Amino acid sequence: MIYAHTGEPDQALALIEHLLTIPGPWVFQGSITLSDLRIRWQWDPLRDDPRFQKILEGPEPKTIY
Repeated sequence: MIYAHTGEPDQALALIEHLLTIPGPWVFQGSITLSDLRIRWQWDPLRDDPRFQKILEGPEPKTIY
């Protein structure tokens, strides 16, 4: 979230893609899911980014244990 709010979308998106594939809990926030990305206002800085839209439109990534 910090990367998203500080104008570093590349780092934010790389971390989001990684966090979606690992089992939770995610530090300080619980787990991160596609639902979380779709509804939480904290992700608004990334809403117009085509890469973020592609993540939201895709299937829930498989968890890597």
